[in-house]
Order: sequence, then structure tokens, then C-alpha cells
Amino acid sequence: MEEEPVKKDVIIVGGGIAGLTAAMYASIMAIDTVVIEKTPYVGQLPETILIKNYPGLRNVKAEVISREVEEQAREDFSVDISREEVTDIVMEKNAIPYRFLVKTDHGNYLSKAIILATGSRPRHLNAEGEGLKGVTYYPAYDADILRGKDV
Repeated sequence: MEEEPVKKDVIIVGGGIAGLTAAMYASIMAIDTVVIEKTPYVGQLPETILIKNYPGLRNVKAEVISREVEEQAREDFSVDISREEVTDIVMEKNAIPYRFLVKTDHGNYLSKAIILATGSRPRHLNAEGEGLKGVTYYPAYDADILRGKDV
């Protein structure tokens, strides 16, 4: 027998900084929300070693920001974070008030609204030399390394 979908006012797909920030604001407004994040950590941020351009913080380790934001969301705002992968989202235009069926690898949710905060990933071109040392996806961040060089 299939379980009943969990009903939420808002489902946020993506547990990075944007998704958790949205969830904290939803919590302030007493909106019943769940954040669904497929990775065991906060978004893509922990894949970066050192953050130099985060406003108000200088040269902070990415894992520190990730851990602090998640702890703040959970402890200070009681944000519900579920570690599962969204496999499908179906919108029923005539379904009131729960228009969205969100299917995951662990079950289903019904929601009145959805916030997609899935972030981004660098796109690989599969070009010759792409994996070599010195290839960057963040030229503005690496400006000091590249200054005065042919690129």
C-alpha cells in the first residue's frame, strides 16, 4: 500500500545557500516548508576550498560557511531538511490548494508552491586540455593568477 504524500505549503528543491535562505524566511512567516537536498551537505559550496568573495567574510573555508548556514537554518529557524533526490515534479492546474506533486526517491509530497534553488554547475566542454592544471571556471576569481598572461 502506497503512503499518503506529505503535505507542505512550500517545497524548496535545493539545499544550498539560496534554498536555506528561502526556508529561513518562510519559517519567519510561519509557512510550513521542507527543503529537499540530494547531497549530504549544503549545495555545491563545500566543493570549493576557500571563499574570498563572500560579502562580510574574508578568506573563509567553504565548509565552515556551509556548516554554519545549515546549523542556523535547523537550530534558529527549525527548517526541515530532507536528504532525498527529487525524481519528478507534476503540476495539476485544477488541484486546489495542493497543485504540485513532488516525487522523490523516498516518497511523495504535495505542495501549494515550489521554489527551485538548484544552483549551478560548471559545464564541461570535453575540449582537449580541459582537465589540465590552470584551467579555471572562475576567471574573475582567478584574476590575480591570470593577470598579464595570454588566455
